[in-house]
Amino acid sequence: MRHLRNVIVCAIVIAVFVALFSLLRKENTPKSYEPPISETTQTVVAEKTNLEKVKLIRVVDGDTVIVRKEDGNNVRVRLIGIDTPESVNPDNSKNTVSGKTASAFLKSKMEAGKDYFLEYDVEREDKYGRTLAYLWDTDHTQSDKKYIVSHMVNAMLVNEGYATTMQIDPNVEYSKVFDEIKDDAKENKKELWTAKDTHWSQ
Repeated sequence: MRHLRNVIVCAIVIAVFVALFSLLRKENTPKSYEPPISETTQTVVAEKTNLEKVKLIRVVDGDTVIVRKEDGNNVRVRLIGIDTPESVNPDNSKNTVSGKTASAFLKSKMEAGKDYFLEYDVEREDKYGRTLAYLWDTDHTQSDKKYIVSHMVNAMLVNEGYATTMQIDPNVEYSKVFDEIKDDAKENKKELWTAKDTHWSQ
């Protein structure tokens, strides 16, 4: 009788352990993309299967980078949905201190030679021939080409106050998310929202 009781107790303990383990595992599983909230906006986690791996060559300015694709071609990427003040315009009168600040910030956050990931919207190029994309940093990759990514560069720039939003149809996948982030950055007077030379319509 005592043996049977011990078996039952052990079974209950094991069942409780398995249930707790399953719950913890579920909580740590990456979720699908959700609109970011306040202070966590720049570190939202997403599981994506439609990303293209590229290698950063250099940052051009606050919202433009040059990357090398896996076929060996270099392309100029314009970050979708955002806009930073001018800093490399051939017409120097359009360049601003704030634009140079945004460019310097992006350069400080990105690393030449490192792998990043492009996510496309409806259109892949603009009228100037630039590739249009959301640019993701990554912390981990899986062998089945499903990339666990955190830090969308576009969102990070808006969240930190170095970029405003710029919605151009039909490429508006994250427009509501970017608007939410921008409103938060403006309310908290982050970085360029306190500047006077951005040429933004604030």
